[in-house]
Amino acid sequence: MLKAILFDLDQTLVDTADGFRLAESWLQREMHARLPEVPWDTLVDFHRQTRSAARRGESPAAKTGQWQEVCRHFGLAVDGTTLDAW
Repeated sequence: MLKAILFDLDQTLVDTADGFRLAESWLQREMHARLPEVPWDTLVDFHRQTRSAARRGESPAAKTGQWQEVCRHFGLAVDGTTLDAW
């Protein structure tokens, strides 16, 4: 019998920040490998600007829109399957 359902909003019960940072760092390296002509700092700085911009309707855990914007900005063509995998 189900007695309770817990929702962990804003990392109140479980701190997942380290996992998100690790995943984000992995993806930045993955993108940079496809954009070797773009200096690392330039890529990371632009991503940080994009990440901090408000994204209406986008889950904090699924930031496809920001990664699409980074790809567009640097002229990297990726398909939906790749974005979903990232």
